[in-house]
Amino acid sequence: MRLDGTGVTQVTVNTCVDITPDASSDGRWLAWVQKCEGVVDILIAPISYVDDQLTIGPATNVTSQLGDGADRWPQFSPDGSQLAFMRRTSANFDIWRADLAVTETGEPTISSAVRVVGLGGPEVEDCCATWSPRGIWLVWASNVNRAQQSFDLYRIPSNATEVSDAVSNVDASADGTLDATIATQITSGVEYEGTPAYDADRTILFRCNCPNPDIYRVYPATGLRLRLTTDLGLERTPEGYPGGIIYSRRDPVGSDEIYIAEAAGADPRNVTNHPGSDVNPTWVPPQA
Repeated sequence: MRLDGTGVTQVTVNTCVDITPDASSDGRWLAWVQKCEGVVDILIAPISYVDDQLTIGPATNVTSQLGDGADRWPQFSPDGSQLAFMRRTSANFDIWRADLAVTETGEPTISSAVRVVGLGGPEVEDCCATWSPRGIWLVWASNVNRAQQSFDLYRIPSNATEVSDAVSNVDASADGTLDATIATQITSGVEYEGTPAYDADRTILFRCNCPNPDIYRVYPATGLRLRLTTDLGLERTPEGYPGGIIYSRRDPVGSDEIYIAEAAGADPRNVTNHPGSDVNPTWVPPQA
């Protein structure tokens, strides 16, 4: 749909579940997760426009080659050369990264898939990575801090591989916190802090249950966080776009809608406003 809520068009039609889309920074590709009969993979399709309305071409399953496992939360790197995603091959999700290219026949493909972060044992979940605007950092949410038993935000160089902690505690700590020489802990609250999304100004949008689920913005260099939304509904999965922020809200009556607001959270507007469940929005940039 357009940012004002008009032009809503269904772009995937199948009996599977299609969720958590992400658009490439050049506006030419759309990635999403497809759950189909117990198989969970990442699909990518080309974006085109017909009469000024977004549509997509044939989709390619880019993670089926990785074998058994569940793949979620795809995120294009800013230059489009890599894809970050969550992958579960046993009991918990870890953060993975792969090179992304287009074949001579025009199909997207991934290669050199590596695990970036695999913290702790099966009780530790690593979720929802996001790239910094220049592709230098990956930020994700993890409950690796066993003393808190909650999710915090962490940052790591985007070229890192196989970072692990919380079992042997590489920093020799007793609380399971991550070695500060490997990664930076950005938030440290006892509440849930998750689903981060880097904004263009290098701040990070995220959901915080503080205690109500609201949208916050944090400055990585200082840890200063600002509350952007104050509604009593459940607000989550924020993302920045040139005019402000976009996110989903579950109203107290239980309806999931897409909201758009100014960068500081002012003037929130319901742009879907119908009985269906509308969640996990992504902004599609103009095509380069």
